[in-house]
Amino acid sequence: ASSAPVIAFVHQTITCSSHLHAMIHALLLSTLLASAGALRPRTVIVTGATGKTGQAVVRELLKDDQTTIRCFVRNETKAKEVLPEHPRVRIGPVDLEDPENVEQRTLDGDADAVVWCATGLASDGSTLIDQISLPTLAKALPKVSRDAPPNCVMLSSAAVTRPGW
Repeated sequence: ASSAPVIAFVHQTITCSSHLHAMIHALLLSTLLASAGALRPRTVIVTGATGKTGQAVVRELLKDDQTTIRCFVRNETKAKEVLPEHPRVRIGPVDLEDPENVEQRTLDGDADAVVWCATGLASDGSTLIDQISLPTLAKALPKVSRDAPPNCVMLSSAAVTRPGW
C-alpha cells in the first residue's frame, strides 16, 4: 500500500440544480463515503461550505448520522446564516491562501476525508489556491491505499475557467 494521498478531481459543467443533486449524491455515496466506509464514525472537512455547492454537500453529508462535518470557511458570520445549525456541523475559519494555516486547522481536529468546494482563485484573482491548499489538506489526512477510493475529492467548476485541464 502506498502512503501517498489519493485525490479525485471531478470536473463537470453543471447546468441545473437536478444535475448538481445527482452528481453530489452519486459522488458522495459511491466515492467519498465508500473511501471512509470502514471509519465509523467519520469526520469530513468541507471547504467552501457557504457556497451553493458546499451547502448542498453539507446537507447531503448530514443524511449519514455517523458523519461529522467540519466546515472550513472564510466568513463565520455568513456560515452561521446559511449552514444548518446542527450538533454534527462544526464551523471554523480557515485561510485557504495560507498552506500553514490549512495544515494546522486540519490537524487541530479529526478528519477522514475532504470535499473541496471552495473557489479555485485567491483574493488576488490569479493565484490558484486549490493547487496550493488541496495537496496540503490531502497530505494531512489518514493515508489510504492507491487501490482505495479517494479520501480527498475536488468538487469544482474549475474546469470551466481552466479549459486546458
